[in-house]
Order: sequence, then structure tokens, then C-alpha cells
Amino acid sequence: MKQDTEIELKTEIEEEKEREQGRGMVLARAIAHTNIFQFHLLKLLNRHSSTFSLSVPFDILQPSASLLHRAEHRHLHHDQLHFDNLCRSLHWSSSVRSLSHGMRFHFCAIYYAFEGNRLLGNLLVQMYSRCKSCEDALSVFIRIRRKNVFSFNAMISSYASHGKYGEALHLFEEMCINGLVPNKFIFSSIISACSTPQALQEGRNIHTIIKKRDLETDIVVGTSLLNMYGKCGSFDDAKELFYKLPDRDLISWNAMIAVSTQSEKQWMAISLYNQMIQEDTFPDEY
Repeated sequence: MKQDTEIELKTEIEEEKEREQGRGMVLARAIAHTNIFQFHLLKLLNRHSSTFSLSVPFDILQPSASLLHRAEHRHLHHDQLHFDNLCRSLHWSSSVRSLSHGMRFHFCAIYYAFEGNRLLGNLLVQMYSRCKSCEDALSVFIRIRRKNVFSFNAMISSYASHGKYGEALHLFEEMCINGLVPNKFIFSSIISACSTPQALQEGRNIHTIIKKRDLETDIVVGTSLLNMYGKCGSFDDAKELFYKLPDRDLISWNAMIAVSTQSEKQWMAISLYNQMIQEDTFPDEY
């Protein structure tokens, strides 16, 4: 009986050593594809492996039966299945604003040597941005090779959400210098970054560019401009822009009503509400 107990104890000790070696090998393999920022990320995850449960993302990233079935017909490499699952996992982390899960999936990206991929880099920037971790978003962004419009939009949105309009404008200029053409979503993000009184002039300059691109009456861009002028206390500009929008939706109506209220023009807010109802646009529960 005593001998059996000793054997079991020895087996548990050997298994624990193997697990420790396994974690060390994962860390060593990841470090081969990383820099200082990533190294500290991995140390954090390794140190708190019981808290972060590193086995969870690897289980999630295992190919499902349906994926394996598709792979047989499309001749997909096993790494491609991991990549597809990792992209979906990062998208999910962004949607639920889960930084802890996003960090786990970032670890997996490093482990599988996927981080240099532009699509994955963009998703990581978006995830960190939505999780309010602007510095981590920037750290990933600067390492993305051949950045595209989505890359810049994700980072500009991160700066905008943190009130860093100067950095957002600098990035916008860099994008244009690199020959990338901003779309309506880029303009919407950069306008949001300028939605403070001290950045009003920069916002007007962007508005001038938008006019030249014939995007002023686009519902996405127009509503962003309307919000910007409202937050900057420029009611007349907001009102003029609102009535230029050919297809006003509930969002634009709500924005103009909010601007009127903020400007202490309650009579205007009531008038807009009645006009909205007359044009068959009805308020939601919000």
C-alpha cells in the first residue's frame, strides 16, 4: 500500500514537471516571435496561468468538426483552421469588451506566429481599442506591415475614444501621405476625435476636405459632423448641416435634438421632435 502511494506521488511530481516544462516551451517558442511588449505580456500570462487559465484559449482554438469537414474539401492547412478560429475569437472579445480574453487570444497569436498578419493585427488593434487599452492598441498597430485603411481607422478610433485628437490628426495625415484614401468611416472617426472646443478649428479643416469629397451629406459623416459641432457649442453650424442631410434617420434626429437641448434651445428640441413624427420617423425606447 505504501509502495503504491509512493508510486502515485512520484507520478504526480513527474506530471507536474512535464506541465511546467510545457509552459516553459510555449513561452520560449512565443518569445522567438515577439518583442519587449509581447515578452511582458507573456510573462504576465505565464505568472497568472491559473487565473487566466491558458488551456481555455487553446481548447477554443481547436478546430470544430464542421471546420475539419470543410477542410477536407478545401484542402486547408491545420494552421489555417487555427487562424480562422482565432479571428472569430478576437472578434468576439471585441464585441463583449473582454480584455482578459483578448489578451489570451493575443498570446495564442504569438504562439502560432500569426501576429505579423495584417488581418489579425487589425483585429487586435480593434480589440484593445474597444477594451479601452489605447497603449496596447498602438503597440500592435506600429508592428502591422502594409497597413490599410482599416488599420488606420481602428487606431484613430482608439485615439478618438481616449480624447487624443492631436495623435488622431497626426495619424490621419500619415495615412494620407502614404497614399491611402480615407473613406466615410475614417472621416467619421477623425471628426469624433475633434469633438472638443479646443479642436474645433481642426474639425472645420476636416469638414472642408469632406466637402471636396462630396461626403458632407452622407448620413454617417453628416451625423458625425453634427455631433462635433454640437459638442463644440456651435449650434448654428449643426443646424445648417442637419437640414442638408437628404435622408435623415433616427440617429441624426436624436443627435440634433440633443444638440438643441445642450444649447438650451428646448423650444427647438420640441419643434424637431414634432417634425420627426410628421416625417414618419418614430423614437425608440432610448
